[in-house]
Amino acid sequence: MLNLYTRKQFFKQTIGQSLKALNQLFDLNLFSSSKTENNISSKFNAIASDFSPSFLKTETQNLGLDINSLKHEDALKAIHEAMEKQRQSTEDHKNVL
Repeated sequence: MLNLYTRKQFFKQTIGQSLKALNQLFDLNLFSSSKTENNISSKFNAIASDFSPSFLKTETQNLGLDINSLKHEDALKAIHEAMEKQRQSTEDHKNVL
């Protein structure tokens, strides 16, 4: 049976499958997701689910951290803190204006 997709559905599905395939091909999975996701606090769950493992790896490296020596939750915590710092800076700037 032929599945009919809207353009948005088609691209969403295609890009999602492509990213998963690239992550597997280049072995970009940061951490084993089966056990660590259950131990992640709810505060970091949004970051873990919103961003791909390759993005998290890149952001962790951009923060100057060694990805091989960090636990998954520590990497998420560092990214969360950097995002909060940026958000606070933006809010402070808006309040000044």
